[in-house]
Amino acid sequence: MSDQNLQLLPDYEQRIQVLKDLGFVDAGSRVELKGKVACEVRKFLASNRASASCTHYVFKIHSADELVLTELVLENVLAAYEPEEIVALLSAFVFQEKTDVTPTLTASLERGIAKIIEISEKVNSIQTLHQVILSADDSNDFVSKPRFGMVEVVYEWARGMSFNRITDLTDVMEGTIVRVITRLDETCREVKNAARIIGDPTLFQKMGTCQELIKRYVLFRFLYRLLDRQSRPSTFLVSAMGNEETACQYLGVLDCAYQDHADLPNSDICNCASLYL
Repeated sequence: MSDQNLQLLPDYEQRIQVLKDLGFVDAGSRVELKGKVACEVRKFLASNRASASCTHYVFKIHSADELVLTELVLENVLAAYEPEEIVALLSAFVFQEKTDVTPTLTASLERGIAKIIEISEKVNSIQTLHQVILSADDSNDFVSKPRFGMVEVVYEWARGMSFNRITDLTDVMEGTIVRVITRLDETCREVKNAARIIGDPTLFQKMGTCQELIKRYVLFRFLYRLLDRQSRPSTFLVSAMGNEETACQYLGVLDCAYQDHADLPNSDICNCASLYL
């Protein structure tokens, strides 16, 4: 064993103990059901075989996120929420930027956030006990760092709120919103696969609905390319439409076209916009 590997050995053993305490691996360091779900959530292992070694998995744990999300799935927490609420809560796993806007949340979303924090604190306490982290301040937790700043935005987006109104809910840049929603689609797909592994058809179906609710991100990215940082028509769009007034009009009718034809492919929606001009 190389000197570098010997230096990593104590850290490896500490992380193994965290996984044992949480039930992700058994006493023989074999991956349990929880470990399989976590592997699916973060795609850590190439295979989810029960006999798989957890060595590679352990050293891929850079934060507690995958552990917290796995606990959410296996404790059946998400089952109590509607799809638009689920995808809003999952935004905490993909958004970590600073925002000065306090989101306006429903009582149900508040309860969901409280549960995520509760699970996060449990995971942090076990990691602190085994010195994987020295304190909660060293962890990627859900209390001391901004994690819930996009919950309202994603919730309203999933409920069908228009592009212009969504940008008014936050001070986060439009590009960041696009990235969050894009990554959320991937997260929903991973949770859906986790639901398949544990045999939860209800959660599987709900996660599919979550993906459908936010799939407008494709059109959203198209709209983003037509806007500048101040949500005004971009130079490209103004040039294409002839003047800024016409460009503003086009953005407005494109949004109306989407609201009236949300079931159509995005290219067809853009074609429908011409009917409103």
